[in-house]
Amino acid sequence: MKKIYTLFVFFFTLNCTLFATQNPGFIITKDAKIITGKVADIFYSNWKTELVFINEMGRRYNFPPALIKGFAINTGSEIVEFESKFQKGQWRFLKILEKGKNLTLYRSPSVKTQRLAQNYSNQQIIKKNVREYWLEVQKDNPIRIYPISYKKQLRMFLANQPTLLDKLGQKGYKFRDLQKIIIEYNDLIERKLTAI
Repeated sequence: MKKIYTLFVFFFTLNCTLFATQNPGFIITKDAKIITGKVADIFYSNWKTELVFINEMGRRYNFPPALIKGFAINTGSEIVEFESKFQKGQWRFLKILEKGKNLTLYRSPSVKTQRLAQNYSNQQIIKKNVREYWLEVQKDNPIRIYPISYKKQLRMFLANQPTLLDKLGQKGYKFRDLQKIIIEYNDLIERKLTAI
């Protein structure tokens, strides 16, 4: 009896934990229809990306990015949007940080599952917190931006804004300020267009 009680408590706790991590949200299909439900998980790795979604009827679905246009999560304080993007032969869900007519900045999901080789043939699968960024220029395929080479990469895109280009690497314009840099760039371009 004690084992059954312990097992019941374990499954009840697990069930509560699973439902606590689900956030209300919706998916956007390729033909622009919206399906409401709950986002249960975003699986992100080098070999596969997938959304686990539970519709209003309680049915659970696994969506790879190639099948839907995107999805959104209502965290209570904001609506976080993800788009399906194709980059280097692989589909990914990328979080929209800054959407502009010229430059759009995306970030990866925050947890990435990785395979690590240990002692020759043994492999271990771990989950790791990551912050990977992509930049999309006028609807082209997104380009991954790396902390080491971000200044060199951004010089290609910010060439028409020399004042912003000169600030790269200075305080407030480092890799961790990527979103601020892209927001400022899009604002400068918008102001330039409205002045004409």
